[in-house]
Amino acid sequence: MKKKTTLSALALTVSLTAVHAASTIINPFSVSVDVAASAGSSANYLLSGAQSGGGSSLTTDGGAGSSTTLATGTLTSVALNTVESLDNVANSYVSPPVGTGTYNYFTGEGSGASETPGTPPTFTFVLDGSFDNIDSIIIWNYTHNNEGSQASAFDLTFYSDAGATTQVGDTITAGAIGERASSATVEAPDQITFASTYSGVQSFTLTLTDNYIGNRVGLGEVRLTTIPEPSSAALLLGLVGASFAFVRRRA
Repeated sequence: MKKKTTLSALALTVSLTAVHAASTIINPFSVSVDVAASAGSSANYLLSGAQSGGGSSLTTDGGAGSSTTLATGTLTSVALNTVESLDNVANSYVSPPVGTGTYNYFTGEGSGASETPGTPPTFTFVLDGSFDNIDSIIIWNYTHNNEGSQASAFDLTFYSDAGATTQVGDTITAGAIGERASSATVEAPDQITFASTYSGVQSFTLTLTDNYIGNRVGLGEVRLTTIPEPSSAALLLGLVGASFAFVRRRA
């Protein structure tokens, strides 16, 4: 009499589960902007000391005491526990001001006669290669003590080429960048997760579309996050489990 034995359904299910490695960040390789930075600031600071030069000092939260450039491949959890030191206009990008008083950069309204609104800055970021499964963006806001000039909303578009001409998927419109509390001594990051992932991405544009009613608009650091593919070991385990399920043995 022959008997057929199989692995339990639970064991087989576990073995076939695609186990993803922890998500990691992507540090853009270069950046340009269509609105020149105000004196003392630079769009290069959004890369934290990458190839383009310059860069701010980010410090791992929790007393680690070490600075980091948050290079590509760094765990997302590390990035989300990394804060940026507050400074003047240095160590961030910030646009030139609208007027000389308390005007709103995006409307031109404020003290006295209205001013011409400022141009929403558009940054073009180029990645060091093509990346898949991009699922969120991490942003550190403007590090100056003027919270009103921090960005609050943006449009984000991905492209499959370094020249940012061939669009990937839909443009993302988000109004989710938080404002730093006036009592805060550091700038913590905000993570905005997308409704779907984007693949084959070599560049992206980020347009700042609103602030917290300051006469400038600024930003501190920018990183993307990616979900790695299932590991080879996990897939192999699934195949082995499936094969054992069909092993027959004699009584």
